[in-house]
Amino acid sequence: MKDLENQGVQFPSSLYLEKFFTLGLMTNRIAHEINNSIQGILLGLNFLEMNYSQDENITLLNQEVHKIKRLIQAILKLARTNRTDFELIDLTALIRETITLAQDLTGDQAFSGIIDRYSLSSPLVIKGNFLALQLVLLNLFLFCGHRWLKNNRSLSPIEIKTSTDTSARMHTIQIQFPGQLALNEASISSIGEADEAIAEFGLVKRILHQHQGTFQTLEGSEGKSSFMITLPVAGC
Repeated sequence: MKDLENQGVQFPSSLYLEKFFTLGLMTNRIAHEINNSIQGILLGLNFLEMNYSQDENITLLNQEVHKIKRLIQAILKLARTNRTDFELIDLTALIRETITLAQDLTGDQAFSGIIDRYSLSSPLVIKGNFLALQLVLLNLFLFCGHRWLKNNRSLSPIEIKTSTDTSARMHTIQIQFPGQLALNEASISSIGEADEAIAEFGLVKRILHQHQGTFQTLEGSEGKSSFMITLPVAGC
């Protein structure tokens, strides 16, 4: 997005994310498979093209939409052939790759410096479906990025922390972002329309349940909240 603005494209910084989620991920809210959810994203991107193709200021944005469509179509092709297989995954590499993808989709404002700051001395190994977990993380990363772009630019961008509970044999990913959402486990299934149009928490919970993992929200301090994901250490 920053590159587009530098080239003279004029549009609200949050417009792209709002349209992407409202018309993309939520186009197929009742999706039960990765394939269906990705198809929803493609439908949303098609809507973007149709509605903004006549606006000369949006030409460059459409070029980016084409790039994203090609990327998602490639993911979709893989998901169709390998969407239920579980394999050993380096969780650190998964997070770094998904952050990069989030940067490609949004520009680098909310995700600036995360990869540089995010480093571990050893990999965290889990067993799961790479594409499914990437969809979970991408959904949450972009939700957090949207919140930062829309309301909280004066606060620090997104922070990601990982840890391992050796006694419980669980890895934890904590994603901290600006904003007090007042969400909890009981309210996730009935969150407000505005937030419901941005993140499909039901899909997140279903995929993590398949991986014997958990998802919860935490109200933090200093105007920040967190998403917390746990996943079992490989072999458990």
